[in-house]
Amino acid sequence: MPLQAEFDFRNSLAPQRQKVHQLQGLLAVLLAGFVFFLVDDTVFCVWLELILVLVYLRSKQCISMALPIERLVVKSNSAAAMIDGAHCPLATCGLDYCSSRVVLIKLTTMEGQVHRCFIFPDILGADKFRELIALFKAGLLESTPSTL
Repeated sequence: MPLQAEFDFRNSLAPQRQKVHQLQGLLAVLLAGFVFFLVDDTVFCVWLELILVLVYLRSKQCISMALPIERLVVKSNSAAAMIDGAHCPLATCGLDYCSSRVVLIKLTTMEGQVHRCFIFPDILGADKFRELIALFKAGLLESTPSTL
C-alpha cells in the first residue's frame, strides 16, 4: 500500500514561533529563579543571571533567524520539504524530541543542511500530529533518500 502524507505548516508558522518563545521565556524564568534562590554570593548570582540572559537572547535570535519549514511531503520511498519557499528533497528526517505537547523534528537536505522545527498538537491539529508522530516512530521517515 503506497504511503502518501502531507503536512502543511504555513498557517501555523507565527503561532509556532510564538509558542517556542513562550517556552524559552518560561525556561529562562525558572532557571533564573533557581539560580537566585540557590546562590548565596550576590556577585556570583549576578554573573550567572547575566550569562543566563545572554544565552536566552542568543537562543531567541537563533529561533527567529531559522528558515521556516512550510510543508513536509512523505511518500513510500521519499520525503521532501518546502523550506523558506524552496523545494528541498530530504536525505534524512527524524525526531529530535517528542512529548505529548511538543515535537522537535530534524530534517537533513540532500545538500547536507540541517533544519529543525517545533510542532505543537494544538496548532497542527490532533489527528495530523498523531499521524506525524506515528510516521516518525515507525521509522518510515528516517534515512530515506529522496527521489521527488
